[in-house]
Order: sequence, then C-alpha cells, then structure tokens
Amino acid sequence: NTRMKGYFVIAIVSFVNYAAADVKKDGEFNTPININEDESGLTIVMVSSIISMVLCSFMVIIGLDRFTRLQRYWKQVIQPKSKIELVILVFLVIWWTVFTFIITAVTGVAGGGSRLYNVYFSTWICLITSFWTLERWVVRAGYMTSLYDFMMESPNRSAGWMVLGIASILNLLFHVNTKNNWDSAVINLEDEDKQKNVKDYFDNIYSNGQPEWVIALTIITAIVSVVFILIEIFRNNRSAQQSEQPEIEIKMEGIMLFVLTICWVPTGFFVTTIGGVANAISNIYFF
Repeated sequence: NTRMKGYFVIAIVSFVNYAAADVKKDGEFNTPININEDESGLTIVMVSSIISMVLCSFMVIIGLDRFTRLQRYWKQVIQPKSKIELVILVFLVIWWTVFTFIITAVTGVAGGGSRLYNVYFSTWICLITSFWTLERWVVRAGYMTSLYDFMMESPNRSAGWMVLGIASILNLLFHVNTKNNWDSAVINLEDEDKQKNVKDYFDNIYSNGQPEWVIALTIITAIVSVVFILIEIFRNNRSAQQSEQPEIEIKMEGIMLFVLTICWVPTGFFVTTIGGVANAISNIYFF
C-alpha cells in the first residue's frame, strides 16, 4: 500500500513541525525581520501538527495491523475506493492547505525572515505529501492515471507550461499577500526598535519598484502559460491529422520562452539577493 508511505511521512514530519514550534516557544524571538512575534502563531503550528500526527499515525497502525481481531475492519478502511480513507485524505489536504498559508505567509510565524526553517519546510512537506497521498488513492481506485504519467503523456511542451502556469499563479498570490499585509502586520511588534527596523526593511524594498516588476512579470508569465495550454487543449479536440504544431506556433512559442527566460534570470538573481523582495527564505523566494 503506497499510501502508507504518505501517512508515515506526514506523521513523522508533523512531529518535527510540533517539536520545532515547541522548542521555539520555550525560547525567545530574536530574529531581525520577523513580523509575527505572537506566541499564538506557535500554538497554531503545534495544534495543527498534533492533529495531523495522530490521524496519520492511526492510519499507519491500522495499515500494519496483522495480529488483532480488528484487522478485518481496518482493511475496509484502507481498501481501494474506501470512502472513509478518501474523507481522511481530503481533510488532510484542506487542513494543510489552510495552515500552510497561515503559517508561512508574511504574517505567519514561519514567514519570511523568521528563520524557523524546520517549521517552514516541514509545513510544506506535510502539504505536498498530503496531495501525493490523495493522488495515490485516486490512481489506486482507478479513477485516473498518475499525475506523473499525465504530465509525461501531455503533447509537445504543455506539461512545462502547466508547471510554469501553476508556479506563476502561486507566486502572484504570495507576492500580493506580502505587499498588502506587511505594513499592517508591523504594528504587532511590541519592541519599538524592532518595529522601526522591520518598517525600514520593508520600506526600502517596496520603494524601488522591484515588487511591481515581479508582479507584472508573474502575471504575464501566467497569461502566456494559460494561452499555450488552451491552444493545446483545443488542438487535441480536433482530428489526429491536425494535432501537430504548425511552424509559426513553434516559432512564437520559442520566442516567448526566450523572452521569459531573459526576464526571469536577472529578476530571480536580484530579488533573492540582499535588498531584494525575496531575499529571506519565504514563499516568494521559492516561487
């Protein structure tokens, strides 16, 4: 049962998430640009991790049960097309989607500059593994092929455009959230000196037009990606004789890829270096 691997990973990483928050809660916030110093943020991390850890540990235990009289009932929970397991997986996906945004956003306890790397990365691993385990359930139930096979079988370069489009949309959401919330979140800082340092830090970043450029480039990238995905979808609805890309489309696609590469390479370099909008480990750094 490959889904047991997913439950096992989520259980272990949830424990890491909890432990990292617990250790930090016993210490002090001494990072230079962390916005959320409220201990309630760490409490949120610990509560979300405990529930996830208990639920996934339970799924691992019943999946490994070969000795008790309850094993025949457990098999009904983890058998293919089990509605109970589907509900659990959907819950995990929704659970970690919500808490990943709360924890890793600019106002979250593991947001940019917090340096709570264990909390940040373990939260994202739980979210990604939840999606992976749900995908394994869907494949095992026979409702669809695996996501990997789907991407590999996608014609031409549509798989790449899908990845680029999704990454661009997420990047846009994270940038807009950061731009709109950092200033109002600064007032949560109790130390006036740190409040001034954080305000100066973000004022410097958002006064040079860099965020606006990144947001504009992200929007353009998302639009271009969606256009080429739609072209591929409409082409596949035609007859097989018309499924190949015309030469003019190949040239246009090549030009767009070249332009986007030329724009993103220096942009990625400058925004992730010191003084850049994404210089701290955060969502906008990776996307």
